[in-house]
Amino acid sequence: HVLSKFDKENVEIAQDGINKAVDAVKFYIESNDFSQAMNKFNGQ
Repeated sequence: HVLSKFDKENVEIAQDGINKAVDAVKFYIESNDFSQAMNKFNGQ
């Protein structure tokens, strides 16, 4: 649970993670290949 607002550094980290997740979901939807999406985005 987040009990307070993120500080500036953590906002940037969270936004980066959200953007990567969006990219991964878009890639999966477009490719319909979970293994390829997993291999492309895991470890980033």
